[in-house]
Amino acid sequence: LTVRFVLKSAEPLLNPGHEVAFNQFTVREWDAAAAYAEATQSAQGEPLRICRDSRTVYGHDFSLTFAGKGWLEDYTLRGRKMIAEPITPSLYRPMTENDFGVRKRARNAEYYHSHKALRNPRMVMDLFLMEKVEDNVVVTTSYSLEELGAKVHLIYTIKPDGTVEVVEKLRPSSSYKLNLITMLRFGVGLAMPDSYDHIEFYGAGPHESYCDRKSGNKVGIYKQAVDEQFCTTYVRPQESGSHCDLRWWRVTDSTGSGLEIRSDILFA
Repeated sequence: LTVRFVLKSAEPLLNPGHEVAFNQFTVREWDAAAAYAEATQSAQGEPLRICRDSRTVYGHDFSLTFAGKGWLEDYTLRGRKMIAEPITPSLYRPMTENDFGVRKRARNAEYYHSHKALRNPRMVMDLFLMEKVEDNVVVTTSYSLEELGAKVHLIYTIKPDGTVEVVEKLRPSSSYKLNLITMLRFGVGLAMPDSYDHIEFYGAGPHESYCDRKSGNKVGIYKQAVDEQFCTTYVRPQESGSHCDLRWWRVTDSTGSGLEIRSDILFA
């Protein structure tokens, strides 16, 4: 429930209808886990087929191929490529103005000094397993990050309707060499073809938001262009285009074809 306070008549420098303040009240809490389970449990389709020589999984109108290093390098749906580059672990991003400010504090300097070690860590694949599990195909990959003393695991569960569940885990060993605070990012990199230039999301919007700066956003459903996510007006480089408290996120082309991302928790 959104309550808005707007001007009824003109005021100096302000037009009628100008929003002075707003607030939102939760009528029913969003159960992210239940919504995710409902969206993924009824995955129906023709039986999946595996070609182990090419590391490809085939469905009725889609296929997924894994590269020699184990990355998911191709997802083709109804003859159209959905990803432009292999999906790989992403453990780094460039430092922003906020990061530089934190780094200058003596107690944090040692943590941020070594963040660049995560930029392009050497990953050695030590496990690739593709197997049928009931109606699904599960692909399990594991990589050793020897310089960091850790392992990254990526687990893909491919369902008959083309849904792909992705789980990523980082397991530090006893020889882990970096404090976890140095990890400016933990996730995967996903690049789509240029034709997918529309986004739609259910979450905090319409402008960008962050975990410590979202009280000025309204939760709702928004449609925007990909180009609108990049802010060029910051005085110094800063994060751009983040949206918090997402229930779902879609990236599509002009026809509405594309990918939808969901999670069992609110995400950004």
